Amino acid sequence: MENLLLSVSHYEEEARRKLSQHDLGYFAFAAGARETMKENCEAFKRKNNHCLAQRFTKDAPRKLTELWRFRPRILKNVSRVDCSTEVIGSKIPFPICIAPTAFHRMCAPEGEFCTARAAESLGVGMAVSLWSNKTMEEIASEVPNCIKWCHVQFIKNRIVTEHFVRRAEQNGFKGFIVTIDEPVFRNRTHRYEDEKPLKFETSIVSIKFVEPEEPAFVAFTSWMDGSAEWDSIDWLKGITKLPVVIKRILTDKLWF
Repeated sequence: MENLLLSVSHYEEEARRKLSQHDLGYFAFAAGARETMKENCEAFKRKNNHCLAQRFTKDAPRKLTELWRFRPRILKNVSRVDCSTEVIGSKIPFPICIAPTAFHRMCAPEGEFCTARAAESLGVGMAVSLWSNKTMEEIASEVPNCIKWCHVQFIKNRIVTEHFVRRAEQNGFKGFIVTIDEPVFRNRTHRYEDEKPLKFETSIVSIKFVEPEEPAFVAFTSWMDGSAEWDSIDWLKGITKLPVVIKRILTDKLWF
């Protein structure tokens, strides 16, 4: 029990203890002025989050501090609780999965193998990032029973995107998770104590698989497709029979 991590802050403390300053900087610091990250953190620090849920009217103030409220149901039989659900066609024991994140080898020498084993041990799903340190083939071979989804971003050369789709299909992936809010490479303003910016010093095998002679960061930024629109989703759905899930939809007005 001594080493049990009970909250997000515990995981953050453990990461600070185990990771180098460089690697921690990649995972802990967001892009730009980090406003979105700050707001996300504030949203889960509400006081009195057990009070009655507040319903907004058109005249009610929509302050950040009023966004999250939980209204518990009292005197309900909770002696047997079933948190299981279904995500993208796969049954999982509780509704928490591993989102696509890059460069797992910054945290452990075996990279995505470790993450996939953790997901497999819990029976939950893992989305393998386009910017992973292990190939889809390697992960499928090493951890065959993990529920796997393939992360997709629209690339200028659609032949390359289709290449990833076919590999995912051939290696037992259950669907695609599409990032739609990064048409250009985001600007990371974080600097270390020596004033040096973040550098991608780890191997991006997804890029090396397609462009082995190109420096990883050059290829990484050149792949970004600023011309992608909603018909790109239709195109993706048209080349595969697997489910396609769109990530980072913020509002129902997003397409206007």
